[in-house]
Amino acid sequence: MFPVEVSSTGADIDGERVLLSVIRDISERKQVQAELDLLRRALIASDQAIVITDSNSVIEWVNPAFTALTGYHAEEAIGRHTRILRSGKQDQAFYATMWAEILSGRTWRGTLINRRKDGSRYHEELAITPVKQENGVIAHFITVKQDISVRVQREQQQRALRQLSAAMRVAQSCAELMQTVVHELQALAAAQSVVFWRFKDEGWQIEQLAGEAIRFDWVADRLATVGSDTIPSEPTPPIVLPGGELVVVPLTGSVCPEYRLWVAITLLASEPFSAVTIELLRATTEIIGNALYRTELFEKVQQANAELRQAYDATIEGWARALDLRDHETEGHSRRVTELTMQIAARMGFGAEELVYIRWGALLHDIGKMGIPDAILRKPGPLDEQEWAIMRTHPTLAVELLRPISFLAPALDIPWCHHEKWDGTGYPRGLRGEEIPLAARIFAVVDVYDTLTSDRPYRAAWSHERALSYIREQSGRHFDPQVIEVFVSLFATQASLVSQSASKDSYHA
Repeated sequence: MFPVEVSSTGADIDGERVLLSVIRDISERKQVQAELDLLRRALIASDQAIVITDSNSVIEWVNPAFTALTGYHAEEAIGRHTRILRSGKQDQAFYATMWAEILSGRTWRGTLINRRKDGSRYHEELAITPVKQENGVIAHFITVKQDISVRVQREQQQRALRQLSAAMRVAQSCAELMQTVVHELQALAAAQSVVFWRFKDEGWQIEQLAGEAIRFDWVADRLATVGSDTIPSEPTPPIVLPGGELVVVPLTGSVCPEYRLWVAITLLASEPFSAVTIELLRATTEIIGNALYRTELFEKVQQANAELRQAYDATIEGWARALDLRDHETEGHSRRVTELTMQIAARMGFGAEELVYIRWGALLHDIGKMGIPDAILRKPGPLDEQEWAIMRTHPTLAVELLRPISFLAPALDIPWCHHEKWDGTGYPRGLRGEEIPLAARIFAVVDVYDTLTSDRPYRAAWSHERALSYIREQSGRHFDPQVIEVFVSLFATQASLVSQSASKDSYHA
């Protein structure tokens, strides 16, 4: 069985009336027609907009998806140029590149912003394919396009959130964080004014502002209706005010559910807020809220650490004063050697955190002498061999005293090792060269210098020049040569430090 087409006609042949018929097999034609019908139905049913134009981009056919995308019905679009969709967002160079591609016979694929019949803009992804005649001349273009506005909006939102998060990460304090947030949101939402508010005992108070000065009573009146127990959980619908539209964005956080921020951001814009902007603001609430919570918590921890460190510092200074008062010959010694040690350590690259422990170690360098009998410590004359053996135990006594105090562990280098020598002949462990911690090597130079330039019952103080000459002589033996270089340069470039370091003023409690 196969389809046929029959054509018949009557004729007289030899005086006899006959019927002449021509029968044609139309199986191939039927197949082609079926394929064309199928293709037409497919084009009509496609959820992607399809446009067929002539070689001059005049529209010849569109499917229903085109109408759904652009708002133009077939009868409105057919016969018109495709430029009716142009939004003005692409320049001539863009279209020149596109036309160069398709006129060369290749398919052009890309994205652009077009305009619907109602004037609204949308993002679309499209492919334009030239259709050639048998002679190779382009007769038509077929364009397949789809709306990617939602995808683009999500990508833009993700970029905006990443940009906001990156900007917030740089902030070192709540004040910096709030300043960053209001300026970033002002740019993202194209707002005239962005204000950071916090609910306090006296009501809503402004903490940060970006943008134009506005009548804050408009905003305050709105916030006054939002009490601390009724603060919304997401951005409010835009409120029309004399200055434009206002949106209230409460800040929430998931890091600590029990913690409530009582913070809101208001944005005022002269143009209506788009749904995309409102969605973006909704997405920022938790990010900003969590960042603010973490920053406030970090500041509280920093404050607590600072107060604790101040308490430690006061305690250590008290111990140092007690040592100086016990040994009247060295009164003020701890203060002077600490100040000079800190200056040299800073020059040699120690950071702020390390300098704290160097300071504590310098103040407590002779804490082990608490375990040395007064008869030895206050002896007016030279010590004998047995007494020296006892005196040399004070670094070890210092370690035994301080090691159980965990926060002083990083400060042990100086009390334990400041009597070690570069050539390994020091005590208590006979360390050599860089086996000796750098902080102790620095302190050793300062300690000897201050001792030499201070009066003792058994000798008068040396002059600065004589003491400095001795320090240089001991380079590579008692002292680290590199430390000596920094020590000498310090006096050479900052002459005022000589009198400051050599001052013998009493240490006042």
